[in-house]
Amino acid sequence: MAFPRCYITDLTEPFLEKDVQRWLYPAKSFKDAGARIVWGSDWPVSTSDPFDSMEVAVLRRDPHADGGETWLPEEALSVDDMVRALTIEGAYLMGQEDMRGSLEVGKQADFIILDADPYKVEPADISEISVTATYIDGEKVYSLAK
Repeated sequence: MAFPRCYITDLTEPFLEKDVQRWLYPAKSFKDAGARIVWGSDWPVSTSDPFDSMEVAVLRRDPHADGGETWLPEEALSVDDMVRALTIEGAYLMGQEDMRGSLEVGKQADFIILDADPYKVEPADISEISVTATYIDGEKVYSLAK
């Protein structure tokens, strides 16, 4: 079942007082205070697509709304913050940073190949990035190529 794409303000702001809205998803404030930022979603009205999530965190707007309103831009994270949040910081959260979360000698070789570099594309194009191959323990388990 596919769920509709929802913009955070439609789901939350109508139910929050104005002074509280400012503190919804304050990612940059947490990072600046020294917190580790770990990213993901298991909420059915939010995408589990990491590239959509990355674009939202970097631009603070719906990646599929042709521009759209920027929501609390002062809470935006960088692409590097998001790559870390989706990789090594997630491994840290699971207590597995010594075995996964980054490509290093001695760690499990689980990784993906992308069709574009999130550090080099325009931030508004991050959500268009696709996985072209997936490797688990160094073995290719998925590929777009035939």
